[in-house]
Amino acid sequence: MREDSGNRTVMVAIITILSVFLIAIIGFIAYFAISGNSENKANKKTNPPVINITSCPQQVTSDDPNVTVEGILLSDAPFCNLSINGEVVATTTSQEVQKKWSKTYTLSPGETKQLTIEAKDSNDVVTEEQRSVYCQQLNKKKKLAPITPGCTLVKKKSGGLNIRAYAGTSYMVVDFIDRNDYTSEMTFTGHYEVDYQGYTWYEIISPRGKHGYVRSDLVKSNTYVD
Repeated sequence: MREDSGNRTVMVAIITILSVFLIAIIGFIAYFAISGNSENKANKKTNPPVINITSCPQQVTSDDPNVTVEGILLSDAPFCNLSINGEVVATTTSQEVQKKWSKTYTLSPGETKQLTIEAKDSNDVVTEEQRSVYCQQLNKKKKLAPITPGCTLVKKKSGGLNIRAYAGTSYMVVDFIDRNDYTSEMTFTGHYEVDYQGYTWYEIISPRGKHGYVRSDLVKSNTYVD
């Protein structure tokens, strides 16, 4: 009986030791698993921010020197700043939510505007785009001189131009300017008539030296002033 009791005591001791050892192993495994997950989360990096430029002309002109650069910013970081040439233009405060942005600049004639568009998120991940816009210098537009006696006129509308013997469409055609001819000059005599429909007709000398009349809304001055 004493031998059986001793054996039972030994077995209980062995089972207790094995249980403690097993619990220790499970504890170590759990500890390293939790530590590993925490480390992975701490070392996890976000994807680079996405800069989608939807509008940025390469050239504008001096008669309208304003250029608007615009687009969409997207980031999977908690927040992200978009800047142009160091100036913050837009900020996202939600992950994976599109943010529209725009910035307008006024250029000087002949100027080339260099644009560095940068998105930097809360994990210091950076995306950068480079753009340039040129402002073309246009010549100052000349103004047409008013229609006065002795000035020259040219056809201004599509289609052929009939030169009539008198003020009205019912009168005989004494000369004609072709539909594609916008340069042949007529000389205004200074005399004009108004027909029964209310149209004004100028008396002119045609390119071929014919005297006649043309309707005022179909011609324009061909003399420019500074």
